[in-house]
Amino acid sequence: MENPNFNSDSNRELETMFDINGNPVAVKTINYEIEKENEKNIDAEIEHEDLFSEENAFGLMIIKTRTSLYEFLTKPIIKYIIYGTILILYPVYFGFSIKLQKPFAIPRDLNSSTIIDDYIFSNNPGLALFILSIVVCLFFGWEILKKKFSHQIDFKSKLNLSPRIEKISPWIVIGLVTLLSISYLIYDLKDYRNLISLLGLSVFIMICIFISEHPSRINIRALIVGILIQYILGVFILRLEFGYRMFQFLGSQVSTFLDYTDNGSRLVFGEHFADHFFAFKAMPVVIFFSAIVNILYYFGAIQFILLKIAWMMNFFMGTSPTESVNSVANVFLGPSEAPLLIKPFLSKMTESELFAVMCAAFSTVSGSVLAAYIGFGVAPDHLITAGLMSAPASLAIAKTLFPETKKTHADWEAIRNVKTKKLNNVFEAISTGAIEMIKPIGAILANLIAFVSIFSFLDAVCMWFFGMLNLENFGLASILQYLFWPFAFLMGAESEDCKSIAKLVGFKVFVNEFVAFTKLGAVVNLRNEIIANGTEILYRNGTLPIPTGMPMIWNDRSIVIATYALCGKKQII
Repeated sequence: MENPNFNSDSNRELETMFDINGNPVAVKTINYEIEKENEKNIDAEIEHEDLFSEENAFGLMIIKTRTSLYEFLTKPIIKYIIYGTILILYPVYFGFSIKLQKPFAIPRDLNSSTIIDDYIFSNNPGLALFILSIVVCLFFGWEILKKKFSHQIDFKSKLNLSPRIEKISPWIVIGLVTLLSISYLIYDLKDYRNLISLLGLSVFIMICIFISEHPSRINIRALIVGILIQYILGVFILRLEFGYRMFQFLGSQVSTFLDYTDNGSRLVFGEHFADHFFAFKAMPVVIFFSAIVNILYYFGAIQFILLKIAWMMNFFMGTSPTESVNSVANVFLGPSEAPLLIKPFLSKMTESELFAVMCAAFSTVSGSVLAAYIGFGVAPDHLITAGLMSAPASLAIAKTLFPETKKTHADWEAIRNVKTKKLNNVFEAISTGAIEMIKPIGAILANLIAFVSIFSFLDAVCMWFFGMLNLENFGLASILQYLFWPFAFLMGAESEDCKSIAKLVGFKVFVNEFVAFTKLGAVVNLRNEIIANGTEILYRNGTLPIPTGMPMIWNDRSIVIATYALCGKKQII
């Protein structure tokens, strides 16, 4: 139905107005919306004409030149020119560096016992450049060969293995590795505590089997391989001199790298920022490391590394691609970011796979949080090792507690093509990585204040109740000592340190892992100070008092066990 007050010819409306006497008068008014739209079109035409008119020829020339330059730079040949330039310049740089640094010139005064410390893992930048160059070249060479020839070679048809051989071949390898591991364990057995640790591991596995959701469907392969990977890493790091020195060297380099956070903290919080250690010293490290991880994520380095490790775990353990990727991703990313790599598959994952995702989130330590633990004074080499060992261990335990009973819906090709978060440039990656940590840091600080305060209150309440029975200073912390003492003993800790480790485990389970690591860091720092001052005997025999509430640990073995036991996020509350 037409509007009687609208004149389509004149684009004007009839509006009713009133004269002095109050009589209605119909007048024509301008349709301002149409007029304004016409003015905009006219202005746009004028701007368009001015831009490409002969009077603005200089600006037009700049636009054409810029467009031509952009089209030229986006041609595929430019990418090959850049790669070719790098391939030419880097060997030149590499050759001059190796010639000047002389990484293979071993001093004559070195022998087999000092060559590791004073030559390999010392200030030898030439050797480090050589090793890094070799590793990068091997990775790139493998990727190029795989893309070029993988579709041309069918390995299964070449090998022509029967289904039976394909099924038992992994078990043959697992059996040989297990036999070698047991043989080495018997040969290297020097302390009865090693047998207690082995007994404890067996007890923990039996508990998991006993409470399993489907005991008859337990993936024995995943369980055995997960334990073997932990054992091999432990032997390499704790028993071999080269492995121990290598991870010790890596730990010191990580600590040096994280110390660069102090420059930003000093700018924001002032020269005395370390006086408030936890808030202004430890937490900024989380921001710095998160930004670094995001940079590596932007360039694809994180995805490249974790996919390779996840593929190896999938191959040896027989776990699905999604849960393998997630467990490895938790080592580099956080429990919130890691599942994003498999987000398209979450709705189709089985209950066993979802349980493995949750188990990996609670049993591993992400790089940013690990950086905070290092800031507390805990040994970085053992923290790095614990983070790596947690990935296969989480899958082994998850597949024991909740075995797979259904078929997975994901494959490696689909996972490689998953679209991850889009970052436009490296500066956005840095900013996003830093800003993403604001909420987790706030949550950490808020939870610490809440849990520590509540725990202190409950501890005081328990002391009051038990004080009625003339049990002095027997509170909640003392209860935790006795509650978790068997677990500390079965892990192989020294008897005199079991109560202290049990208390730390209790803090982790009932309060927060940050509280436990804060106390462990304080123990490590105090112990190092006591040893440096030569007053260890005086503290042990009670001549000098240990600070109140300090769960003192005296043996190196126990400190290492405590470090591994506290890694993860397994609190009840």
